[in-house]
Amino acid sequence: MPVDSSAVSRSPVSCPVPVGLGVWPGDAIGLRRRDAVLERLLWHGAGVGVRWIDTSHSDDGDIEQSLGRWLAALPEDAAPAVMTKGGVLPDGAECGGRGTACVLQPSVLQAHLDASLTALGLDAVDTFLLHHPDETGILIEESWSATASMAAAGKAARIGLCGFELDALQRCEAVRHVDVCMTRVDPFSLDAQLPLLTWCAAKGTDVIAWVAGDESLAFDPAYVGPLAGTQYDAPTRKLERVLSLSVSAEVAALGAVQSLARETGVTREAVVRAWLLSQPGVTGVVVGAESSAQLDRWLADEEFDLSKDAARRITAAGERCYSGPPIMSALIAAQGVGVGDGQAHGERRSPSGA
Repeated sequence: MPVDSSAVSRSPVSCPVPVGLGVWPGDAIGLRRRDAVLERLLWHGAGVGVRWIDTSHSDDGDIEQSLGRWLAALPEDAAPAVMTKGGVLPDGAECGGRGTACVLQPSVLQAHLDASLTALGLDAVDTFLLHHPDETGILIEESWSATASMAAAGKAARIGLCGFELDALQRCEAVRHVDVCMTRVDPFSLDAQLPLLTWCAAKGTDVIAWVAGDESLAFDPAYVGPLAGTQYDAPTRKLERVLSLSVSAEVAALGAVQSLARETGVTREAVVRAWLLSQPGVTGVVVGAESSAQLDRWLADEEFDLSKDAARRITAAGERCYSGPPIMSALIAAQGVGVGDGQAHGERRSPSGA
């Protein structure tokens, strides 16, 4: 099945409700691994107007093969744009005990994109993303040049980065424009994230924010979404994020969301969506929905927008974030977690530098 020539026009920035469905192989709950559950969710998404889907290459290819069977059953004019990622390999026991490693070697990226296209039954995808920073010493310029060549060969309409920091985007931009940046955006570390977001806005790079389908997990620092199997998913990295965040800050941010939803008569998901889209450069939100009901709530109230003052209420609530008491800092140190590592994803550095 060739890529629909109008796929680029369905990129998030042009959608009436710029919400895409995240179908990620390593997502924690894993219900979408069951073909029947995944198929029902996909057909429902098509019926309610979801026009783009985000997935990624996996070693077994199960998710993309299921997506491919569904795409083949769709009328061509109803096919959504597809985003996928490459660069995560099995094994990698030396990389934090995850059983995977992020390897952005050009041959790996080429193999992953080709495998994805075969599984999906497509000649090209709308967007191909490098899944996460390399762990093996490959220069990002080398990886990006190879990715640009694949785009020039017609295998992807757009290319981008997922889970990278600003320096990597700038280095890639010097080689070829970065079309898309997929990243976590939250009110706890927005001050650290703003340089990346504003740079993307200035360069015309679409920022896609990822979020859990369950709105109560919208700001959960332990939720990894599309970054399952990467460094971001390593137990020590999760521990660092969780222990550096005050639980009261997460509760306060969700409380602000709930209050705004009650005041405006919209779903809490619509409030989170509007907050994310109010941030610089953010043009789309990809949701790891596990059910049709979850997806419906993220798509509801499509014309809803937040005023600047309302958006600031959520940000201000989330900024009541602090590093944990000394016992937590000691636990982080005992686990061998380096705070500097977290800065790749805009995580807040503790005042003590612990």
